[in-house]
Amino acid sequence: MPALLAPAAPPIRSPRTPVGFLPGLFTRRLEREWLPTMPPYLRRGRFLALLYAAAVHADPYGLVLPAIGLDVPATLARSAGLSAGDGHRYLSAALAAGLMRHTAPDRWTLGSPTPPAWTAALDVLTAPSPLEAPRAC
Repeated sequence: MPALLAPAAPPIRSPRTPVGFLPGLFTRRLEREWLPTMPPYLRRGRFLALLYAAAVHADPYGLVLPAIGLDVPATLARSAGLSAGDGHRYLSAALAAGLMRHTAPDRWTLGSPTPPAWTAALDVLTAPSPLEAPRAC
């Protein structure tokens, strides 16, 4: 009887890092310029994770590429550990701040505003959901 071989261990994969001019510039500006001025509500939530995910999934020209079988919002939501609904909400906040651009259907690019509109992002994230019913006191 032939000896059975154990399956090979999966290769160790290093996490993707932003490669190229625009993703690198976006990440540097995020860490050095924008993060110190970012409100704590945005810094402590998944908003920051979504921005890093956008930089990781961007090509050298700043076009955010989707994962196989997903669209860009679903790719970014999954990478940031968000549900699909929360991913759309956080992506809308990034659009409002000017950190992302939606140029065509399923075509998203990195933005680099100076300075980002943090109040607009906060307004999007702290606005009540249209599905929430008003609470009676």
